[in-house]
Amino acid sequence: MREGGSVDEARELVKGVEKTIQTFDLLDFVWVLRGVDVHGIKGRIDDVYRRFDELSERIIRREEEEEMRWCPIDRIIV
Repeated sequence: MREGGSVDEARELVKGVEKTIQTFDLLDFVWVLRGVDVHGIKGRIDDVYRRFDELSERIIRREEEEEMRWCPIDRIIV
């Protein structure tokens, strides 16, 4: 994935977090409904978390691969 794609994906993740945070949740005011996810907020939070985790893993993997190209001595097994 190109770096520009990662930046665009990170922006979308931030927008998703922002939208979830700004969502009015009736459960904050009606404690009886505490166990019910009326607005699907938990699902959205889980989705954003999963996408952020995948993005982070790709960035870390890409950086490690880049480092291995420039530092071949690390590949030598003693």
